[in-house]
Amino acid sequence: MATLDPNYPRKSGVSGDQTRQAVSALRGYAYQIYVSAIAWLQLGENQELYLEVAEDYAVAANGALNAVQVKDTAASGPVTLGSSQAAALLDSLVLLKQRNPDRRVSVRLLSTSRIGLEKRKNLQVGGGPALEYWRKAAAGADAAPLRASLENAPLNPETIRYIAALDDKQLRQGILQCVHWDCGQPPLAAVQAELEQMLVGFAWDHGQIPPSEARNLTAPILEHVLMTCSEAGCRQLSRADLLLLIEAQTRLSVSRSDAEKLIKGDDKKAQFVSERRLLPESEIMLPSLLAERPEFNAQLIADLQSKGVLVLTGGTGMGKTVAARLAARATGKLWSILDLRDLEPSIAANKLMESIPELSKQELGGVLIDDVNQIDDPAVIRAMAVFLHAMKRRDQLCIATSYRRPSTRALSESNISPEAVIETPALTGADVDQLITQAGGDSEKWGTAIYATSDNGHPQLVQASIAGLQSRDWPESELSALMKHGLSSKDVLREKATTRTRLVNSVPEASRTLLYRLSLGLGGFDRKTVFRLGKLSPSLPNAGEMFDQLVGPWIDEISASQFRISPLLYGAGNEVFDEEDTRAIHRAFADAIMESEEISVAQGGSAYLHGLSGKAETALMKLAHGIIAADADNRRHVSRYLISLRLTQTRRPIFPDNGAVSKMLRLAQLLVCLDFGPDEEVKNVWDALWREKGGTEPGSADLKFEAMIISKLLLSDRASKAIPDWFDLLLRLEELARTDEAMKSLVREMDAPGTLKSAPKMFGMLFMSQAMRIGEPAALADLFERLDSVGPKLRHEFLGEYDRVPSEFGLLVNSAWITGHEAGTLDPEAAIAAFRKMSGLASSWDYPALAAKCEIAVAVMQDEYLKDPDLAVQTLQAGNEQFGRDDQFARAHAKVLYRQDDYAGALAKFESLDPEFSKNDHIERAFLCREAGICAGQTGDWADAKKWFLEGNKAAAKVPLDGLLPMAIGLRADAAFASYQAGDTAQAVGELAVCLENLDQLAPRSSLRAIHCYKTIGQLILWLSNEATGDYNRIKDAIYDLPPGMCSNPEPHQGLKDLPMAPLDTAWYMLADAETRFHLNLGINDRLDQRLGQQRIPTMELSLRRGRVVAAIESQNDQAFLRALQDWVDFRAYCMDNRDEFFASDLEDPVRRSIPSATPQQLADDTVRDAAEAAIFAFCFARLADNAHDGLAPLQERWNSMMAVDYPGHALIHALCTPESKADTDRLQYGSLLGRVSSGERLSPSKLFLATLRFTEMTARSDFREVIEQLVDEWACSEWTQTVATQRFALVSPAVSIPPLEEAIAQPTGLKRVAAIALAAQSAVGQRLSPEFTSYLADL
Repeated sequence: MATLDPNYPRKSGVSGDQTRQAVSALRGYAYQIYVSAIAWLQLGENQELYLEVAEDYAVAANGALNAVQVKDTAASGPVTLGSSQAAALLDSLVLLKQRNPDRRVSVRLLSTSRIGLEKRKNLQVGGGPALEYWRKAAAGADAAPLRASLENAPLNPETIRYIAALDDKQLRQGILQCVHWDCGQPPLAAVQAELEQMLVGFAWDHGQIPPSEARNLTAPILEHVLMTCSEAGCRQLSRADLLLLIEAQTRLSVSRSDAEKLIKGDDKKAQFVSERRLLPESEIMLPSLLAERPEFNAQLIADLQSKGVLVLTGGTGMGKTVAARLAARATGKLWSILDLRDLEPSIAANKLMESIPELSKQELGGVLIDDVNQIDDPAVIRAMAVFLHAMKRRDQLCIATSYRRPSTRALSESNISPEAVIETPALTGADVDQLITQAGGDSEKWGTAIYATSDNGHPQLVQASIAGLQSRDWPESELSALMKHGLSSKDVLREKATTRTRLVNSVPEASRTLLYRLSLGLGGFDRKTVFRLGKLSPSLPNAGEMFDQLVGPWIDEISASQFRISPLLYGAGNEVFDEEDTRAIHRAFADAIMESEEISVAQGGSAYLHGLSGKAETALMKLAHGIIAADADNRRHVSRYLISLRLTQTRRPIFPDNGAVSKMLRLAQLLVCLDFGPDEEVKNVWDALWREKGGTEPGSADLKFEAMIISKLLLSDRASKAIPDWFDLLLRLEELARTDEAMKSLVREMDAPGTLKSAPKMFGMLFMSQAMRIGEPAALADLFERLDSVGPKLRHEFLGEYDRVPSEFGLLVNSAWITGHEAGTLDPEAAIAAFRKMSGLASSWDYPALAAKCEIAVAVMQDEYLKDPDLAVQTLQAGNEQFGRDDQFARAHAKVLYRQDDYAGALAKFESLDPEFSKNDHIERAFLCREAGICAGQTGDWADAKKWFLEGNKAAAKVPLDGLLPMAIGLRADAAFASYQAGDTAQAVGELAVCLENLDQLAPRSSLRAIHCYKTIGQLILWLSNEATGDYNRIKDAIYDLPPGMCSNPEPHQGLKDLPMAPLDTAWYMLADAETRFHLNLGINDRLDQRLGQQRIPTMELSLRRGRVVAAIESQNDQAFLRALQDWVDFRAYCMDNRDEFFASDLEDPVRRSIPSATPQQLADDTVRDAAEAAIFAFCFARLADNAHDGLAPLQERWNSMMAVDYPGHALIHALCTPESKADTDRLQYGSLLGRVSSGERLSPSKLFLATLRFTEMTARSDFREVIEQLVDEWACSEWTQTVATQRFALVSPAVSIPPLEEAIAQPTGLKRVAAIALAAQSAVGQRLSPEFTSYLADL
């Protein structure tokens, strides 16, 4: 725990149960640490976080205490009111309330286990889970049913007495609203994303720490939480602790701003700030004319309370937002609005993620995500999923609005039920009448006309029509014209346009002028903009009053201070104003945006376009200064909104009227292009900037501008690819640093010993960032020749920084040929010549490490491209003799042997390396371990292979590059495969579950490596599932012999891009199936249930539910079998009614449906009954073969306690367990026979013949034939062999009938042999089968 100032004031500790405070190291889960860290970030100014005080952690504040019990307990079964963890939480709540009466206490159970149905009916509510009803009762539903359940719960007597003393209101407020059952939590990936995003927001708000650095705080914060949990005594954290930790992790010895002095011009610039994303809904006025739509509103409220998330769809002006706001207000909670209208998908996704920290800044009850019309975009889908998970953890509601219905994929991956999507209807005639009455009109006169002429109830057109008529005091002279117009129009689009024109013309002239001026605005605007527009000629003295009249019908209020023109009027002013007026309006918009010292990033693009159109020099210069002086993270954020600046032409100056403004805008354009533009675009913009930069007189402003643009360019990682003469620019910058006093001072300060101990020297950093991106060995050799010409001192200035990086010069040398290899342009002979030249030059400079890397690159070319491994080995041996560095050359030699399939030789080289070799070069370590793991696997040492693959996974996971994430995940999957081959099935299945959770962080088609990772892990899980089930028919076209290391292949085949890809849920299905069939209990089936909710994939459910029945048959677990039987029966009933849909499912977008419990009518169907009886027969026959079991009586007892008397299979259970009674029907004769056999009765030959026939029939048509076929075969052979031996004379004509029987018994095993025995036994028992049945048996 961090050492704090002893004088720092602390709140008195919260009194809890001391026996629950374990002093030893925390034995929780990763999930627990993550949510504890999130809670730490949510602390207020005077709050502290108590870890394992009362529960796992608690928040003590001035007026409230939040205690949170955190468990990652998916493997421990569902959470119910009868479970021990629920009881412990409620007991702790009451204890906390009694010991802290002056504080408001609330507790949360965060668990990855889902809420389940209580076993005891007196704990259930209405036959459903009590904890699912809990939230409804807390929100206002009747508390009495839950009170009855609590009275029967396994609580401490004191807790029961405490609750009994409360009336319903006190129960709701003091207990129900204070307990949050946050169960069925997202996989770890969602919590990781939430923590990272909250860190980004917190770090910026409390130290202006950019996102790139904030993300690096995750590891130290998690470590600090874990260490604090492990300490004895008072385990508490405060906001002060957090701020001290962040300061310690991000402190520099010089001001951060000093490092960017070189690139900053005038300090008087616009400061771009992130806008307030979540705007309080209560601060935004509802329209004065408001149709309450009671029926629709009631539907929304009911659906919102039951589903938690709604999506309202409908076109522009349909009233989606107003309807959503009314429903939100009806909940009685505080809501905020997140506006995503007209944003690019990438910007919308970022805005969603960046809003997550704000979910904790206020007591939010819900968020309205307005106009998420990009919802089908993959990036938006991922962001929505994380955002909704974060809201769910906080027990918050959500309504989203969209123009169109989201795709099935978007709904599934965002965990939104298809039933939660609601189309917003038009206003009804009654709604229109209500609005007319509100506005003082006569609804009987005007209702039909307004309804008809407003596109049959289009809400915004109705509102505009009524507002206009109201302002003119409802002139009856317009009524007949209105009716005539409405009855004559048939074209909806023409009707809308005509209606818009008519309604606008009905607005008073001055207000109409203001409205047309505002229609030229881009994005949102404030009231200051309105006043500025009102001052234009002709002036509008009462612009504020006019504006207020327009808000509602024509102006949308999007926050307390921001407004937006209705989409129905976008650009309408272009048809009204001349060029001069239009320019003045745009200039007013630009000046209004840029007059503030803090500008929303979303307004940058609007300011640029308005500024150009209005020739607003001051605004454009301020905008350019803001972009140029912004730090890298802030500028990258702004650049997303500046597409128009990025795409501006380069043939002539951007702003010819003012050269200074023009070249500043050009520099700003370059910086935006460097963030998001292609190389050709960057080159064109740079060429234009270099032409326009001005003179080079010493001491001039132009010279300072030149230094600024060069440094800006070289600080980007794009320069060497886009600008061929970048090294000349670096030399020019070095020259300027020697001649310009300001730059000279900055360089001295940055390069002073001990000033920035961990930072590189400035020119070395600039050189390294560009040289490592050179894409051809010949070009790198040219750079070496340039280095040879600059002299030792300056050359060392450029090369000295490579000693600081883990891979030394490998980053410089290898990047050149790797880039060429990936592009397919590598010429190995030319590369060898280039590397030989570089080796000689490096040797002459006395850089042996660099020369060694060049010689190793030569060997790579000889081995991998010229296919001459012997020559490569000679090169490596010669290089080792000349330059030393044994481990580097040994590692390269191992690679040559590895490529020659000499796995034993390569593995010996790998094992000879120093254990510390490449430990700090995580990329090299990952590749090395992968190759060593493959070698170990190919030699059959799978335990060693697993060790290497896991070490490679750890190394790859430390690389902060998205491109290596597929390899990291793949290495873990490779380790899982090695574990299975080594005999550790449980670890293999568990590791693959971790891989699937990690895949949630990886966009499936973000790269070829990502595609490969998804598909190979899916293939591995399919293979493992088949190993578990023995069903290899499912992969008849797949590879049976999987090679070690296949999942982490860094160079996958290009053809993978064109193959279809199943959703990740299908892999979870197969892994859950494998877990079941391997008889493991790792919580994978529970995690699958949490991922899917009610939306299952029927095609995958078939194998999963059938597999659960098979596993129960194999384990002979009565309770597990009956639960699996119920699921199986429900599924068979579903298939019976949905057969066509079942077979129409698509691989990439499979049908997802809720599979309900079978209805009484379905349970009575013969098909469903037969399915149940087939499973029961298989289970009971397996018990017959299990001599160690107690027989069928325990099964019957369990059946009677769990199943209804009319449940399919009940009659069969009765026949099995009471074989002495006559079967109800001949159909159940096989049950009586099996019951007799199970009870130990010795059957006569005739009854044995009948049993053989019936058992053969049941097995042949059973869904579980493969489970019992061998058992039936063994039973038949054993019984008939014994009958021949002991009841010979009970057979008919034994001398004649026994030889065919013995011949049948001698046949190969299987159901065919049983059928042969039955056919042979006919004569032995004096029976004759029908020709049809004889043929049926023969065909078996």
